Amino acid sequence: MLPPQLVSAYGQYKQDTDSVASWLASTAKARGYPADLLTSATASQRQPKGRAKGKARKAARQTKTLTNPNASSSAAPGFKYTVAIKDFLPLAEWIASRQPSVVVPAVFDATIGRVISIRSAVSSHITKQSKKLDIASDQRHSHFIGILERVRDVLKPHLPAASTPKDATVKPNEPDHLASRFSGLAVYEPAEDTSLDLPIKRPRAEPTDNIVYEAETQTSDQDALDAYGMMINDLNKIRARIRWIWLNYKDGHFDASAAAIGTNAAIDLARNIIDEVSPAFKGRSIWDLAELFYVAGCLHKGFTIAQASDQSSYTTYAVADDLFMTVYNLIRSLADVLDPRHLPLYKEGIFGTYDPGQNRSKMKGNQKFVEDKIVICEIFSELVTVNRMVTGYPVQDEFMRGIAEMEKTGNIPFSLVFAGQVFLDIHHELRSVASRPFEDMMRQVDFMGKTIDEHLEFHKGLQFENWPEGNNRILQGVRETMKLVEKDPIYDIKAKYSARAGIPMPSTTPRNRLLRSSPVLSGLMLFHFRAQLYQFGIDVANAFGSLVYTWQLYHAMQNEKFLLRHWIDMDVTYTTLGEPNFHIGDPGKNTEEYIRKFCLQMGVSAAAFANPGRRRHKINPESRAGPRVIKEAAPVSRMFVSRYVDGSQQFDWTPELLDQAVSESNFESHGSVADGTLMMELKEARQRAKKQKKPSQGGQLDPSSLIESLVLALQAETVELAFPYFVLHKTCWQLLRDVNQRCNTLLIEKFTPAYLERETQLPWVVGYIFWAANGFSEDDELVRVRDMRFLQTAAKCFDELLARDKDCILQLMWDVMGIKVVVEDQDCD
Repeated sequence: MLPPQLVSAYGQYKQDTDSVASWLASTAKARGYPADLLTSATASQRQPKGRAKGKARKAARQTKTLTNPNASSSAAPGFKYTVAIKDFLPLAEWIASRQPSVVVPAVFDATIGRVISIRSAVSSHITKQSKKLDIASDQRHSHFIGILERVRDVLKPHLPAASTPKDATVKPNEPDHLASRFSGLAVYEPAEDTSLDLPIKRPRAEPTDNIVYEAETQTSDQDALDAYGMMINDLNKIRARIRWIWLNYKDGHFDASAAAIGTNAAIDLARNIIDEVSPAFKGRSIWDLAELFYVAGCLHKGFTIAQASDQSSYTTYAVADDLFMTVYNLIRSLADVLDPRHLPLYKEGIFGTYDPGQNRSKMKGNQKFVEDKIVICEIFSELVTVNRMVTGYPVQDEFMRGIAEMEKTGNIPFSLVFAGQVFLDIHHELRSVASRPFEDMMRQVDFMGKTIDEHLEFHKGLQFENWPEGNNRILQGVRETMKLVEKDPIYDIKAKYSARAGIPMPSTTPRNRLLRSSPVLSGLMLFHFRAQLYQFGIDVANAFGSLVYTWQLYHAMQNEKFLLRHWIDMDVTYTTLGEPNFHIGDPGKNTEEYIRKFCLQMGVSAAAFANPGRRRHKINPESRAGPRVIKEAAPVSRMFVSRYVDGSQQFDWTPELLDQAVSESNFESHGSVADGTLMMELKEARQRAKKQKKPSQGGQLDPSSLIESLVLALQAETVELAFPYFVLHKTCWQLLRDVNQRCNTLLIEKFTPAYLERETQLPWVVGYIFWAANGFSEDDELVRVRDMRFLQTAAKCFDELLARDKDCILQLMWDVMGIKVVVEDQDCD
């Protein structure tokens, strides 16, 4: 279910209806409405005969208390009271007749107007076009609308004068449930929607009333259709947002990983919306409701009854597509022939040949249907195979999950159909580049695998207590999983199965068809390995101290003007990870601060610098209390580690996670998406605070807005998450080795051969260089003779590296990952 901070159309409607009931009941009570005239719909429900026992008796006592609305002052906060619909008008008339005259808040009029509008929206399309609704249920539905209209009319004279100007008419937004959901889709932005302007203001109950009021639930067929229409409207908004994501991926504005996580999160939100609305169907089949909408939609578009009665009609393809009927019928036909004893394997080309080079916008309904059938049938076979035959597949998207649920229960959940429709939509948008996410993923996984191999070889045989051998075994396990994905276990399973069945697979059958076909799974697989390499990269940097202390040495040489060039890779790392990860306070402006910052970072007590006369003769590497470490960042990306790395099956949007997704994604856009100049810059904290209230503080947002914020935040974190820290670690360690070798004679001369006992202490060479530069030595600790030879020698090592590849990592990110990092000219003012 959706958390209260996320508002769907149906959730908005429920909150509006309950707030109308709450204001009427509490306001009438506060003005003396007799308790015996207010009947709780809950209390009036038929009670079982006999004496209640246990929990039933406790519930009966609670209901009895709540039946008396005048007992609210003694009721515990949070008790619920269901207001019967038949009481709405008497309550309004009572309020209107009181003296002194009651001032009805304008927000009440706006709220009841929204309820009337959305209740009427579906009826205007369905009841005029379809004869399948029974008259009684339609009359009950119209009766409720009539009650709401009479309540509004009774209270309208009591509205503030300013809120009812002459000739003013209330024009609440009426969502068109039957129009094409993509007719207003701009090239890069979903159609602007104003039906849910958040935060929504609603009338409040009397502050002294502790009871939570809710309106009586309506249970007619028409009420179920209303709820279904609201759900379809929300689902199609999400569907449009997902197409927006992949349009921007296609044009190079979004990373495959960000697009995939945003898409799967969107499908998950859609599933929550379906679960939220489903109780309103009161046991009715969701597909029976869909059929009524389909028939009405066809008639509304001008088709005949005969055409509307045939769901497989190619001429009505657009209506069926809007209502997910095409995908449902395709999946149902495949599910009907599933055999639990056999895999659903088919000969190549049996469903036809998919040609993504064709212009879909110029296709007729039958041609579009054929495309849909080919794409769905081929992925269906892959998903069933991986679910049944591959244990511990690295990632799972909502489509794969839905297929597993279908096989387990025998039912086709609506969320599975939605996921299948999204799968088709992505293919229709990407067309000939639909396999690009797979190619992006494989290229980057190959690169990540090689960096693991190089890292293990680079430190082969090194014994280090900060990095136990078990860590290397885990890292090697990640590498083996990469190789398994590249090999494709699904292909081998299908080949063996086909051979046993006497139907050998053609040699032209490609490996990794599942990942080639699914941009979402490919993007999630990329995130799966990328997040692990990010974690390992930070852990390695912390265990060895390579990044932080090499940066401190680099900074000192820059500050002393010993370097000829900037180290762009390190500058980007410093900016991305954040200054606090590299030093306490400011970075240090002189030789005394260099050594102070170094020792504070290493964990040496600051008291060691309080009295120069009592300083130790040398820094003892074994005496440190413990170094400060680089703290993980990328907070929005790390929200999904449990789901796509650890294999958790559930992801719940808590208010705190909503805060994180929204606050971390408040970026100002500069430039244009259309011409490829889009840039995102984090807004000032004060600007964010003014613009939006956090969800945990009562702020609300609609699912589509959350998806947009989430994708932008994930995209903004791509550089940090994808950065090859292993490569930078290796470069830093090689530099420290080179510096130690070049300065070895000077270091022995000043600090004796005992200054370094093993390679794992290489970062301490930085400390000795700072110690010498600050004027302290082994023999004369009180004589401040600054020796800059160490820094100057180290600078030569750095300059030689920077002359070769000052930005080799950024070039790798562009060549391998397609991530462009632009660094401003640091010599400019």
